Amino acid sequence: SNLCTRCAEIDLDTLLSRPHKTQIGQLAKNLSPVSKWEIDSCALCSLLSSTIDLRYWPSGSKVPLRTYSSNKMGNKAWNSINTNILQVGESERYIVSQPEGMEGPVKIIKAKIEEPNFDIVKSWISLCQNKHTKICSIEKHSSVTGLKLIDCITSDIILAEDKPYLALSYVWGLGTEDHKNLKKLPEPLPNTIKDAIIVTKKLGYRYIWIDRYCIDQKNDEERAYQCGKMDLIYQNADLTIIAAIGEDPSYGLPGVSLRERKPQHLTICSSVGKHFLISAQSWSEKAIEETKWKTRAWTYQEGILSRRRLVFTEEQMYFECYGMYCCESVHFPLRTMHRKDMQGFKRVFCSENLIGIFPKGVGTKSIEIVRRIEEYSKLNLSNSSDILRGMLGIFGAFQRSRLDIYHCSGIPILPSMAQGAKPIEGWMPSMGFFLGLFWDLQERSERRNGFPSWSWTGWYGPVIWRWAYDTTEPNIAIDPGVGLSVELIDGQ
Repeated sequence: SNLCTRCAEIDLDTLLSRPHKTQIGQLAKNLSPVSKWEIDSCALCSLLSSTIDLRYWPSGSKVPLRTYSSNKMGNKAWNSINTNILQVGESERYIVSQPEGMEGPVKIIKAKIEEPNFDIVKSWISLCQNKHTKICSIEKHSSVTGLKLIDCITSDIILAEDKPYLALSYVWGLGTEDHKNLKKLPEPLPNTIKDAIIVTKKLGYRYIWIDRYCIDQKNDEERAYQCGKMDLIYQNADLTIIAAIGEDPSYGLPGVSLRERKPQHLTICSSVGKHFLISAQSWSEKAIEETKWKTRAWTYQEGILSRRRLVFTEEQMYFECYGMYCCESVHFPLRTMHRKDMQGFKRVFCSENLIGIFPKGVGTKSIEIVRRIEEYSKLNLSNSSDILRGMLGIFGAFQRSRLDIYHCSGIPILPSMAQGAKPIEGWMPSMGFFLGLFWDLQERSERRNGFPSWSWTGWYGPVIWRWAYDTTEPNIAIDPGVGLSVELIDGQ
């Protein structure tokens, strides 16, 4: 391929063969300012420029070119393959030397998702279903009475009756549809809903659960009942499709139908000398960190409660269950990344408390219930009165788990194990409630009407249980002689 004078002087043979012993790699060269790159005529200039956002590089700034060994990188998934990588600037889009050409781990991302890519997603689901028989299976199946599903072939809304189904997590937006026929999908449908139905069928399923159509929004009793069963609704779904982009359901799922992926996210490859170089958009939590979906209180529990998630971002599809994660752009060796029992990834490929970007369920320790409340309290609600309703799924999951933790108006009734490593003799539920009351506001706040002042639900803004961060014994003493009585709404 044609190279400019500068790129012809870059010794790719050395850069792409030398091993690196640390995560920081090695500075290969400070490239001339972007304004001097011959992007239209030089294959390597074009490839390098495709990985960075040119707007962030002033015309006079030199751009660093670094090399890494993939098995030493901080991005843990890359540790599973052995190749050398080029990084331009501080971009998270890398350039990979792939001797196998298109047969290598880095795959082409196109504007539209093609059938083979959906086949790959089906293989991820199948691997999870067949191998993660302990961590991703349902120990005790509990149905949700009156649950309705959308038939993606007929557009009918029918009773679930234990049919396998997918679920959708998305941003509702400000507008709501007023559809009177509760047995049939309305027309026209928002793009995200249409695309989710297409994906459901592409993955070999017929039914999907979407809250705005499967819950009668004008039936307060039905809405209250199903909001309290969100843990079961999302847990029972074989997969949750997460529309992580868009301000409302009109946006669509990039690559599925009308909305194509943007040019800056597509894969570029080039043969330079004897090297086949390809750009790789590795998965990063940043892909959803600044999306509206990530800031919404309702979608928080939907992501956590789902056993398997297929996340749609501007760049690509990403899959994560309780045992593994994988992405469309780089096909890592999933089976060799698993432990011997095949129940999930080896620890070296996971973060401390996460598999990929999601926690493994609501939590396995009683103290994690206050962590979930703290995270939830930072998020946004369109309707302030939903503050408790948006957490009921997570509370339900803790209640139904072996931890058996209940709550009162959002205050967790903690077991003695939450206070320290050893159970405290004579611990009573009232003492657990008192311990749960030791929350604090992280900033000045205002009262939220309709909720008690002693509960975090009665205030706006993020909350914290400071004692829960004490690595030794919390400096809290609870008098077992203090009684507690609660009056219910009906006067009991």
